[in-house]
Amino acid sequence: MLPANTLFPAKEPFGIYGGLDLDKPVYPYDPEKSRRLLAEAGYAKGLDLGNVYTGAWSNWKALYEILQDQLSQVGIKFKLNVLEVPAFFKLARGGSNPLPIYSASRFPDAIYYLDEFLHSRNFPGQNMGHFKNDKFDQLVDRAWMEVDPRRRVKMLQDAQLIALEEAAAMPFTQLFMMQLANPRVDLGYPSGDPVKTGIAKVWPMFHKISERIRWRT
Repeated sequence: MLPANTLFPAKEPFGIYGGLDLDKPVYPYDPEKSRRLLAEAGYAKGLDLGNVYTGAWSNWKALYEILQDQLSQVGIKFKLNVLEVPAFFKLARGGSNPLPIYSASRFPDAIYYLDEFLHSRNFPGQNMGHFKNDKFDQLVDRAWMEVDPRRRVKMLQDAQLIALEEAAAMPFTQLFMMQLANPRVDLGYPSGDPVKTGIAKVWPMFHKISERIRWRT
């Protein structure tokens, strides 16, 4: 059983390289503070996000309904609309969905998530919230070129804290699914021994098929 969505904590057994240690929440659960911040922003009577869209997946619809209930408790409301998948992605990737949800399975390195979904160069597209922060972009760009592992991890973690501070993206759920692997499939990089290294270091062998796969004969 493997997690299949965005930024994971840095710890084993489901760690991701450059992820954050989320054992202690960055922000505590505080509905009263949420209401106060809304009032300070000019929404003392609450905030209506209008139409929010989901694709035709039952698990996504359930997540939106949970969010709808939780946000209503602090005065934020929206109308949920279920769309066919092509229409949903067209709106989401065009920046027209006020509250987009996305599930992703990428290589076990934080930079793939940060660059694809939050770098300003990727709007319109996968940066569905049209997030733009120059310091964030610079940290991600530098992390691509940094050869010192410790400095690179620090850049990735600092970038994630910026995203959390500006509410650009929030990892709030993990999906678990069963995946099968075959020793005859070579992804092009080491996958490790599940007994000796633990499942987190074996995860790449389960990654979705890509152009890097070579078939052994």
